[in-house]
Amino acid sequence: MDWKNNQLVGVGAAVLLVVAVVVVFMWSKGGTEQQQAAERHTTWLCKSTNATFTISEADLRDLATYTTYNGPKYGQEVKCKACGGTDAVRAYYCQTCKLAYAYKEDQPETVPVDKCPKGHDIDPMDQ
Repeated sequence: MDWKNNQLVGVGAAVLLVVAVVVVFMWSKGGTEQQQAAERHTTWLCKSTNATFTISEADLRDLATYTTYNGPKYGQEVKCKACGGTDAVRAYYCQTCKLAYAYKEDQPETVPVDKCPKGHDIDPMDQ
């Protein structure tokens, strides 16, 4: 068989190569989006125990989690995943202090917090 003159083999190899590249690209992109969704989160602080927990964007795909944690205004209490009580509030985390601070009720939700009460810079990913 003369491989140089067999066009069917050449076309088949080219199509197979393109399909392989597309599959690898789609697979790696999907993993990245899922990983980013798991990394984006909101921080919550339990008032009674000072325990903190996070709700990721991936967690919000569950309807019950979405309705509980997506709608509350700052300062509004919701169910605590740590103790089961209903006194958890939205918070932000200070990497320097290693503490979570609750947002104030009159805090404008469109204005990100850039400093903790002790004056340390707050990473936007920790809000």
